Amino acid sequence: MIRSLLCLCLIVTALFADSQTPPLPESTAPSGTGLACTPPKGWVADRKADEKAVRRLADALVSSGLRDAGYIYILLDDSGPGERFPNREALESNLHSKGLKLGRMSSPGPHPCDGFFGALKHGDREAPASPARPVPYERDSAPIDLASSAKAEKLRTEMTLRAILAAPVFVRGRMDKMPAPVREMLTHPEVLAIHDDPLRQQGYREWQDGHREVWVRRLAGGDWAVALVNRGTAPARVSVTWGELKLHGSLPVRDVWARRNLGQFVDGYTAEVPAGGAVLLKVMK
Repeated sequence: MIRSLLCLCLIVTALFADSQTPPLPESTAPSGTGLACTPPKGWVADRKADEKAVRRLADALVSSGLRDAGYIYILLDDSGPGERFPNREALESNLHSKGLKLGRMSSPGPHPCDGFFGALKHGDREAPASPARPVPYERDSAPIDLASSAKAEKLRTEMTLRAILAAPVFVRGRMDKMPAPVREMLTHPEVLAIHDDPLRQQGYREWQDGHREVWVRRLAGGDWAVALVNRGTAPARVSVTWGELKLHGSLPVRDVWARRNLGQFVDGYTAEVPAGGAVLLKVMK
């Protein structure tokens, strides 16, 4: 598991500051600091993809609505991209004309899985095709593999936690084979609104008891996003108290995935969470 995460590290400059750096308010984030306005989203091209395949992927991102949902990056893997993309400047121009950007996957160490050079001491080895069109390097979070995340509950849990953690969302797999329910989860407007919340306050795990967990994230305006997570193999009841959010009284709660207001609740809320699943709530002041 650790090896796979290291090999799938996404290295992109000028997107994320160090995770220990306190988030800055949107209006005061200075340009050139490397702090992204929102966590990046995109698609990872097939390991053997050539220029034609990447152009088809770009067209699919546009036609599927994923681009309009914020999935604007296409990442190439690190297996000799210079050999498979000799005319990269033209490819970048094509992607930019569609409102997309090109990136490259790599490893933070000296070598990724396939033996090519990694980012360590090689950050400038592969110069951008044009000074005006730099190829970004990305990090922080392995891609979501549609082949292993095909079950709705697993993908819903993955997207829930990434929304709470303000983590990048990159997907790999056959877009032409993507079921409609998967596309709907990847583009769910209320989930992505939490993911892209302008406060840019990363969430955290507030409580854990065995397989049951409560993750919380403060949102702009004083509302809270709350994930009730069950990592067990049987359904379980998971609760959040308003005291954990430094709130009190009777508060409105919304089920984000279901897009449904649940009503007013005093002191807290409890949900039955399916095995391996998550419930994403919005608790409003």
